[in-house]
Amino acid sequence: MASPATCNASVDVVVVGAGLAGLVCGRRLQDKGHSVAVLEARDRVGGRVMATSEGFDLGAAWTWPHGEPSVLPLAQSLGLAAFPQ
Repeated sequence: MASPATCNASVDVVVVGAGLAGLVCGRRLQDKGHSVAVLEARDRVGGRVMATSEGFDLGAAWTWPHGEPSVLPLAQSLGLAAFPQ
């Protein structure tokens, strides 16, 4: 990952925030052929989606397949694990 001091990239779109909304936005823009930079102030991506290394959920644990049909495919494409509750 490039630091702000060394990143001189030129992109079509800058997305601020690497929570699920920012990641989906960046993915959709890339799928349409745009070059994208997603910026995040934290030292990790995911926004409220977070768990400890022991597997304890710290937020955004539940998704509803019928009401949020794009969340699970996005999580899987990003290499995030999901399991039925």
